[in-house]
Amino acid sequence: MENLYIQTPLLESVSLSKEMGIPVYLKMEALQPSGSYKDRGLGILLKDYVNRGLNSFITASRGHSGLSLAHAARVLNVKLKVVVPEKTSDFIKNKIKLMGAEVVVNGADFEGAEHEAKKIATKTKATYVNPHDDPLIFKGISSMIYEVFYAGLKPGAILLSVHSGDLLAGVIQGLQECKWADIPLITAEMETHCPFATALFAEEHQAKGIVPEAFLSLKKQKVYPHIISEKAAFDACVAFANEQCVLVEPKFSSELAPIYQNMPLLKTFSSILVIVSGGSDVNLATFQ
Repeated sequence: MENLYIQTPLLESVSLSKEMGIPVYLKMEALQPSGSYKDRGLGILLKDYVNRGLNSFITASRGHSGLSLAHAARVLNVKLKVVVPEKTSDFIKNKIKLMGAEVVVNGADFEGAEHEAKKIATKTKATYVNPHDDPLIFKGISSMIYEVFYAGLKPGAILLSVHSGDLLAGVIQGLQECKWADIPLITAEMETHCPFATALFAEEHQAKGIVPEAFLSLKKQKVYPHIISEKAAFDACVAFANEQCVLVEPKFSSELAPIYQNMPLLKTFSSILVIVSGGSDVNLATFQ
């Protein structure tokens, strides 16, 4: 029987550890069935809906959450329709279809796709699935921290991308539940889209596109926000592919850049755990 998500490998990178002078560990979320950490939260969320007797769903997605939900719908044997913006790549649309979900292209951006999805949900009486902001999503994502905890590894700091803030909220929930709230987080965002870091630098606690839980959970957690250039992210993904033989998306893998840039802050910790995600919308053509 297929799993909604898998327990991903926890590896030490010998080459990166040697380069940084401290142990560097990799939590390989890019190896989830859909290529994203999102499988953890969205799989649990959809299963909860199914347990309540629902079997027809619709969601809006730029691609990644739609693919994760399509995987979950396939495992749970339920119907799913995914509304994606016009700019969504054919590559990821085809992957969603391959999972058995129906793809509808509508809207210039996520907001447009979301509006259309909710309209269709009303007409067809399908259940609209919010792919970003539900407590079960954060609960599911927190499971990756439990896996690290039970492996007996307490890292000195954790390096991760922000995305929509769901990953950050889930990781913090896991840390707090494991009594690891003393572990600081280093967040990374691309310079072309950095609402979380921008909000923190302005001493604000909300940002468009970031789930509120990402800010609410910061009360007991030390966070160092960083903004990464597109070139640094791309170069890091190429280096990672050469060293680890794993492809990850440059636009969603900003967490790799601080490592390959040899960021001085990282060396102040006893070890670093990098949450590697963004393995959904990527192939060799991405780097060509």
